[in-house]
Amino acid sequence: MMTTLKNVTSVLRLFRDNRRELSVDDVRRLMSMPKSSAARLLASMRDESLLESVGRPPRYRIGPLFLEVAGLHRSFLSSSLNDLADAALVDLCETTGYTGYVSILQGADVLVVRVRRGSYPLQVVTPLGYRLQAFETAIGRALLSRLSDDEIRRRHPGKLSPSSPHSPQSLSAVLRLVAQAREDGFAESCNEALPGIGSLAISLRSADVNELVGVCLSYPSSITSQKEKKRMSELLLATGRKIGTDIGDDFWVGRRNGDQKMVVSFGTNGGIALRRGKAHAKRALGG
Repeated sequence: MMTTLKNVTSVLRLFRDNRRELSVDDVRRLMSMPKSSAARLLASMRDESLLESVGRPPRYRIGPLFLEVAGLHRSFLSSSLNDLADAALVDLCETTGYTGYVSILQGADVLVVRVRRGSYPLQVVTPLGYRLQAFETAIGRALLSRLSDDEIRRRHPGKLSPSSPHSPQSLSAVLRLVAQAREDGFAESCNEALPGIGSLAISLRSADVNELVGVCLSYPSSITSQKEKKRMSELLLATGRKIGTDIGDDFWVGRRNGDQKMVVSFGTNGGIALRRGKAHAKRALGG
């Protein structure tokens, strides 16, 4: 049963923007399986409406059941908070010229649910639906900053597998960066999950439905100045304060001054409390 399910998901993962139909020979070659097995697998998926066949010899494309489920998934992602974050992201990308994302937290990963391309000529775009380990992205750490340290530990029970030496190499390092994000109101990454790319990110939580999303701007790390990164962080903080106040997000309601450092504590019911942090030298944005 598990082998069959794995084969089904492997077939679905073969579909791409430039590969919208599959033949039996395609599946045989790409999955290194006998032609008779590939033919039976595709026929079974067609019978269950996961695929539909066209032409002779048949070619297979995504079927009606899969499209129906995908439509339900899209409606889930089209929440009011996602829409608010996306509208703000459009303004941020137009103002800065950089590409931006809205993402959600799923387990220990971040999932990209909205993408807005900027006008800057050097564009590295992470596609819609892409997953990354949350701990090694700015938007992931901004989202993790809304969880207690105990919850973060629960989501990372084993040894971390960072994809870059620039990423945090241990859970204790992740927790330090998450604590910094709670204090500053934003998170930053540089040359971590995506080499050559830096990102700045905030998170937003809807008080009525307890929905959590992240918003980030990404830029070429080698040529973006400290002054420009400071400008982006200020724009993101202003966005967080505006939307956060409108939706009753305690994280932002208590953070009305853009330069105010805050200490965040978590209640037993998942709520948060903020108090002003001790005065200290401003952290320099990494380059």
